[in-house]
Amino acid sequence: MKICPKCGSQNSNNNLHCGNCGASLSNHESGSNVVKIMIPMAILAIGIVAGVVIGTKVLPMGSDNPNSNPTTETASANAETASGADTQASPEKDESHSPREDDPMALTDSWEEIIEAGKDGTYKEKYVIGDTKELDLGKEGVITMKLAAMDADELADGSGYAAMTWVATNLLNTEYAMNIEDTVDGGWPETNLRFWLNSDILELMPANLSKEIKMVRKYSYSFFPEMTTLNSSDKIWVPSCREMFGVDGGDEDQGPTYNDAFPNTTYWERCHINSGERANWTTRSVFAIKSGLKGFVEGSEGGYYKAAHTYQIIDANNKCGVVIGFCL
Repeated sequence: MKICPKCGSQNSNNNLHCGNCGASLSNHESGSNVVKIMIPMAILAIGIVAGVVIGTKVLPMGSDNPNSNPTTETASANAETASGADTQASPEKDESHSPREDDPMALTDSWEEIIEAGKDGTYKEKYVIGDTKELDLGKEGVITMKLAAMDADELADGSGYAAMTWVATNLLNTEYAMNIEDTVDGGWPETNLRFWLNSDILELMPANLSKEIKMVRKYSYSFFPEMTTLNSSDKIWVPSCREMFGVDGGDEDQGPTYNDAFPNTTYWERCHINSGERANWTTRSVFAIKSGLKGFVEGSEGGYYKAAHTYQIIDANNKCGVVIGFCL
């Protein structure tokens, strides 16, 4: 029914004018239609309010992707939040500098990279005892250096320990005597070989390497003027009995051992690069006076100095192979 706005009379829905007073009914809807329109509007209003409330929990207002799955986004957001919390509580392990666990190998790192690893502290993670690296010494040949120890040799200035100790696995081309004369007086610190190594051989080192070689304290046995362990400060040196053969391998009572890198006679043997033949080489350890013998203890070839085994004594002026070592 249509209600006349002028007289209030009821009219048929089909009437365009009031049957009582003739007023126009065209701009006025029936009461029932008003009810029909107001109900869905009310529902829509409730839905909008509910949507805003729900949206604060599921889909943020102003989302760029209204078609996205709210449940999925919520799960993702919660997962990210949980992940962030876990990361703060238990940081993930940084595997970029994890220690190496494989066997010793020939290193492809340059000497510059090896030196840098010693400086930044990553050498223990990048290298293992027994790793090798070639070293070009010009006229003395391309020799192979082996990583013999880490944090083992004392720095001469007393500030700590050298990061890495390297010992050659073959001999220099030149054979050299400990002394020009057959004397062991003063032990290793007074030998001609020591001065030759720290002058001529040091100069053959690549410049970027030689300047980084550490001065370290080296121990060696002597018996003049008394039987004792001496110490000297060296950059280039030959190994001692203790270093090569262990604590039972000589009379030195101080200094490191390199048994992990050179565990037995197979590892003690040294060959000349060009010939490939084994040769005697001399340690810096002086043999104590026994039965009138004196001289420097031979490293390996015909024998070696160790408890319950044979050894040879090399006259101080006898030219032998030379095994070098240095620290970085």
